[in-house]
Amino acid sequence: MLVYTTDEGLKGLVQVVDDAIVLEEMKDCAMLGDAEAKDDDGMHKVFVTARETSMRGLDFRAPTLGMVLIVNAAFSSPRDKSQGMSRVGRFKDDCTRVKLGLFEDVDDEKSQEVWTKLMKLVNKGRNKSDFYAMDE
Repeated sequence: MLVYTTDEGLKGLVQVVDDAIVLEEMKDCAMLGDAEAKDDDGMHKVFVTARETSMRGLDFRAPTLGMVLIVNAAFSSPRDKSQGMSRVGRFKDDCTRVKLGLFEDVDDEKSQEVWTKLMKLVNKGRNKSDFYAMDE
């Protein structure tokens, strides 16, 4: 199971699921290739993140049982939503995607903010590492 949630949701989930694997704290990425394997207690793994960047580029494999993605937070753009939703079900693995909460699929305000920053960088010819410094 993979859960994409808010910061609040992450804190609550980690309190309830003792062995939840926070993606940003994970030291062994090899376990993503066998996400359906059970942990030492015989329970299936629960991966969780509140960072949109963690919902890009990671491939969770669960070829036998399939994978569940629970989305409990908005994505900042349609592209990020597409990337995030495709973390499960890759390579024709079975998957289920569930949206929880009353939020828009894409955070239009955040999307506009990101677009505005990007245009500033393009117009000034800055390198992309400056993009993150603009938040400070």
